[in-house]
Amino acid sequence: MLLRDWSVLAAISRVDRVARGLAMREAVLFWRCVAEHDGQILVDLPSCANIGVLSLLLRVLGQTAIEAYQSFLPVKNEEESYDESSQSMQRASPMRRSLSRKPNAIAYYTDFVVYPIITVGLIAAYFVWGYDGRPLIWLAAIVIGAAAWTLVEYLIHRFVLHHVVYIRDMHVQHHHAPTELIDTPIWLSLFFMVACVLLPSWWVFGFGAASGFTIGMALGYLTYGTMHHAMHHWRIPHGTYLYRAKRWHAQHHASTDEGNYGVSSLFWDHLFGTVLPDPAMKSRKRREGG
Repeated sequence: MLLRDWSVLAAISRVDRVARGLAMREAVLFWRCVAEHDGQILVDLPSCANIGVLSLLLRVLGQTAIEAYQSFLPVKNEEESYDESSQSMQRASPMRRSLSRKPNAIAYYTDFVVYPIITVGLIAAYFVWGYDGRPLIWLAAIVIGAAAWTLVEYLIHRFVLHHVVYIRDMHVQHHHAPTELIDTPIWLSLFFMVACVLLPSWWVFGFGAASGFTIGMALGYLTYGTMHHAMHHWRIPHGTYLYRAKRWHAQHHASTDEGNYGVSSLFWDHLFGTVLPDPAMKSRKRREGG
């Protein structure tokens, strides 16, 4: 029985090694995808994006398969089961060890340096060589991108950070130690911004609208990061929107129920019915009722 269990776990672990190989291919293929032609940069979207998506999906599916298989193994007692599960997961799945996040101030503050540089770079790229004579459309794309980020933020927080294995584990670290400087991997957010935002919108709408939309998304992400940092590290004056958002987020951390997923915007929780009841309002109503 033990030999069979390890053979299955080893086979799943091989999926992770394949995914790592694909990630290396992705880095090489990206530069092959970018070619200079008549002063314009042409990007082969399928080659650039698909390899990265396949790599990420294989790693997540491999981790999910390990957890699903282990859930069917016989359990002797809770403590022994936890120890054996932890050891086997560490041996069979190197991806969980490599993606566990430790507090790192340099990595944590990298977003606050990299994304302003990217934003300025995209603005310069638009006006220097990508200007299409439609600045109002470009500005509108920035506004739409910033608004779209609030929905993306809500969906990622609700369905990815709390439910997708391996990413969920990183987020659990933050819930256990909210003031620790635990970063979101810069490669993960950059991959999303390039493969899921910039390249598809560039392909469909052209560089002008794509650069504006990506700038808006990047600014939205920076706003989210700044607000999230402030909620856990700053003293915020009462009566401000940021203080209200801080209390909102504190309920998300403290409640045993899931909800209050929005950080930079509270709109989507109200729209989708995931607002957690405010304990202060409940106690006030009890006092008034009494």
